[in-house]
Amino acid sequence: MFQPAVLLLFILVTSICRCSLLVERTSNGAILNAFRLIDLPKLPEFARVKALEFRKAEIPFASLSIFDQLTECKYLVFREGTVKQIQMKNSLVSLTAEKTKTEGVIIDLGSNYKLAKLSITQCYLTRIPENLNELKELEDLNLSNNRIDFVTMDNFKGMKKLKSIDLNYNQIKHVLTVDESITLPKLEQLMLSNNQLYELDVCGWLMPSLGSAYLRSNELTYVIGLSTNNFRAIKHLDLGNNPLNCHWKEGFEKYAEDRNLFLSNHVDCDYSHEDTVPSSCKFTAAMNSKFKAWWNAIEAKSGAIVGDVSNRFSNGGGKLSIITDQLEGHIEAKVRIQIEELNRKLVMMEKKFIKQMAEQRNMIDDLVEVIYRMEIERVYNKTQNRG
Repeated sequence: MFQPAVLLLFILVTSICRCSLLVERTSNGAILNAFRLIDLPKLPEFARVKALEFRKAEIPFASLSIFDQLTECKYLVFREGTVKQIQMKNSLVSLTAEKTKTEGVIIDLGSNYKLAKLSITQCYLTRIPENLNELKELEDLNLSNNRIDFVTMDNFKGMKKLKSIDLNYNQIKHVLTVDESITLPKLEQLMLSNNQLYELDVCGWLMPSLGSAYLRSNELTYVIGLSTNNFRAIKHLDLGNNPLNCHWKEGFEKYAEDRNLFLSNHVDCDYSHEDTVPSSCKFTAAMNSKFKAWWNAIEAKSGAIVGDVSNRFSNGGGKLSIITDQLEGHIEAKVRIQIEELNRKLVMMEKKFIKQMAEQRNMIDDLVEVIYRMEIERVYNKTQNRG
């Protein structure tokens, strides 16, 4: 048994030290179990690993300054644990986060990303990640089982290689298209089941390769635009478990039969939802046109008011405009300098923190070794005395 003083020291050390990082080697990479910030100095050991998985990691912000050390990593996985924010590394081919409480994915502009697969599932996302369409090579997107409540299709604009979108099991109430149209030429599969959609307008969607669409278990009463040539490859449509407008359902079933389009079984309708349904894309286009005209009129009036105020205070010489421009330039310069200084300080703090963690780890290892040697020496002396 340990002497009381030695045991007390051992308890003190183990209270601030946990077990060493557990590493499992795989055929093409490694699995790091229970990774913590204190383990950051060990990351360079995996610089040449192509596939790396973090299980039950505790990393509040997975930043580039951390993962730039993984120079050869192409496939990165976070499974369970806590990884609140993930900053995208441009050399990755696949990024997966599952059950990690992730709230956001940071995608920078103009970073020439290579990512082909992005999967953030069973997490805390409430929006489609900003700048998603910077991922020009993306083919497979899975954001299922999150907390997303609305989608803007413009997030996908220019994603010419995207083949699959999985947004199942979210809380999506609206899918909007701000621009008049969105083209996804390679999209083959769209999944929006188990959400809270009560209507869907796909008139502005051009998806010539779409073969399957899953809209099961929403609150849909109709879908406008499915019967256009924008979806000429579609062969399977799942509308089950929706309170569809019966009049719309009957008309669409005839269209589906003529097109050999397979509708999922048990597609019911609800006669209590027999209010007016937009008859065609022309109707919705007309409504959108009226809305845009109304919005443009408001913008024009607000612009006229601003212009009038500016003229009144410019004293006829454009002084207000000049002063405003100078003030904006001065503020932008100040903000830019402050941001640069803040980034510099953050980098320095992060480096200092990593160094301190490494020193603390070394100190703890030394203490554990001293305790171990003391105990061996005590046992040895006790044995000698008995002899």
